[in-house]
Amino acid sequence: PTLAACDAVFLRWYDSVHPYLRAKASRSLVRLQSFVTRYRPHADETHLPRHIDGAGVDGSLVLGLPSECGFGGGGLTVWDGEGDAELFEYPVGCGDVCLLDSKVWHQSNPV
Repeated sequence: PTLAACDAVFLRWYDSVHPYLRAKASRSLVRLQSFVTRYRPHADETHLPRHIDGAGVDGSLVLGLPSECGFGGGGLTVWDGEGDAELFEYPVGCGDVCLLDSKVWHQSNPV
């Protein structure tokens, strides 16, 4: 049920950002990847460095999952604008969703 809920959230968002030219057209979703990334306060396990999700990806959804262990830091940094003129930092708590359009530079922040 979690992935189906994420699919529905993504499609509503994507339709609002990229509306169809034809009023009666509909979209379907093809999920390319679903994975869980666990970050820990150990070398090479604290975050993912700055990157763009694959070339054939129209967008991404990041979902904050619960953790049995408390931690500091985390969240996402997103770069946008001409020459990465704008930088946004988003905390991502349990149940929070961050939606990214295609070819958006981002990174998870170290825990």
